[in-house]
Parts: sequence; structure tokens; C-alpha cells
Amino acid sequence: MNDDGDGCRGHDGVGHGHDDRASRRAFALSAGAALVVAAGLSALLPIVAGSRAPMHTRRAADAAAPGRLDPGLAVRRLEELDPGAPDAPAAAMRVVHAAMLHHWPDEGRRDAETECRLVDDPIVWCRLRVLDAFGADAAELARRERSDWRAALRLGVGLCSQQSVVLAEALRERGIDAGATGLGGHVVVVVRSGGGERVLDPDFGVELPMALAVAERSPESVRDAYLGAGVDGATARRIAEIYGAAGNGLYPAPLLGAWTVRGALSLMLALVAGLGLLAYGAWRGAPSGAPRVSAPRAASTPRIPGS
Repeated sequence: MNDDGDGCRGHDGVGHGHDDRASRRAFALSAGAALVVAAGLSALLPIVAGSRAPMHTRRAADAAAPGRLDPGLAVRRLEELDPGAPDAPAAAMRVVHAAMLHHWPDEGRRDAETECRLVDDPIVWCRLRVLDAFGADAAELARRERSDWRAALRLGVGLCSQQSVVLAEALRERGIDAGATGLGGHVVVVVRSGGGERVLDPDFGVELPMALAVAERSPESVRDAYLGAGVDGATARRIAEIYGAAGNGLYPAPLLGAWTVRGALSLMLALVAGLGLLAYGAWRGAPSGAPRVSAPRAASTPRIPGS
């Protein structure tokens, strides 16, 4: 019997280090491929969010109300909007007004139907799950509105801010200069086109054929425009006061699914990480030279007692 004292080596004396390197390389390849696939799926999430967004039950219950427009039909009308038509911004505003119900959970409250889904914003969705798991207050994060105008419009509910974001984003997609503007208590859309600047309020369905700077100095004109749209006197007066210049500016609230910059960076980082793992696995798994062969050990000479 040839006892070489090394049971972990094969008959030819070659160790199993090569098999270990192959296993590490296979793991790195699998991990890198998984990251690349995840990055690709993340880039597709905004498309899924806009096309699969469900309608809120409160909006569905209000579907038979006079003047209401199905949110899915509203999306198609905005996608087919002719940006060259003189009345295009006002027509889009009427579509949003007819399709969306003024509803959102109050501060400190949560509504499962309006909360972020995984396809809306994976980062916020994960943050919500972690906060819920630890029993932390996540109400403010759960109330965050959407930047994807299709997903928000298909949901069919939103306050003045969400409705203004929907209108502004849909108009910008059609090549019309528009932006959601906060008034220190209300949010509207300011549109700049060849005919000058005008203010649109999709929440009340009101168009102000004047620049925002003019509206800020003309509370009577603002009040009359809201009264003409059927808004009650007390609300019209309150809205006219809100139009004062103090605090007016672009609506800066954080939104779900702001993919333009963050999505591109996340995709790039995931791809770099995946490629890095591939390179690491190839480097660590490659043999550094010829396989090591263990030299046979000399047989030991048995000692004779007493020698």
C-alpha cells in the first residue's frame, strides 16, 4: 500500500484548486448576469408602471358622475393631442379635469391604493417595506405623488399638485412648454407658447388667459374666472388670494419614479457592478500557472525499539 499522507489529492498528485477556481468563476458570472438583468428590468419599470396602473376604487365609484371621462381614454386623448392646435393646452386641461377625482390621503394617513408600487419606484417601495417592518412612521413617504403622468392619470385620483404634474408632463411630452407651479397653498400649470403665457388649473378646470405675473396683481380677474367656471364664491375668493406673489414658484416636491437622472445612474451602476464581478471572477478563477504536483514523500523507516 502506497501511503503518501495526502488524501485530498488525486492519483496524479494534482490538487482540487482548479475546481475551486471554476466554481468561483461560475458564481461571479451568475451574479454579474443577474445584476445586468436586474438593471435591464429596472429600465423597463416606468413603461410597466404607466401601462398597468389600476384605477382607484373611489374614482371607479365616481365613473357615472356627469362630465367624467374614463382615465384610460384620457391617456389616449393626451397622447393624440395636436400640439399645433391653438386650444391644445386648454383641451388637455379639460381632459385631466374630467378624468381625475380630487382625492388623496390626509397628512398622517395612508391609502394602500395610492401608495408606491414596486414598478412605480423600487427604491421608495423598498424604503416603505423597511419602515413598515420596523414599525416606523412611513405615512409621509406613502403619500408621495407620481411623476409618470400615465400612471397617475390611470389611477384617476390626485390633489391639485398631482393633477398639475400630470398636465404639465403630458404637455411637455407633446413639445409644449409647461411647468407645475406652486402658489403657496395651491398648484397650477403655467404654459408658455406662441400666444404668450397662460395659467391652467386642472383641479378646478379653469383657464386664466393671462401671465402668472398679471394674475398675481389681479385678484378680481382671477376670482371672476373661477366664478365663471362654476366655483362657489367663497372658494373663488380664497383661490384669488392664494395667487398673490408670495411663495410662488416651481412645484419642487419629490415624486415617485423620477427616472430621468436617477434611473440612468442606477442602470449604469448596476452594469458596472455586473461587469466588475465578471472581471473579478475571470481573474480569480484563471489558473496562475501549471498545476501544482505534490512530490511523493519518502517512506519513513520504522524504528526498532531499543536501537
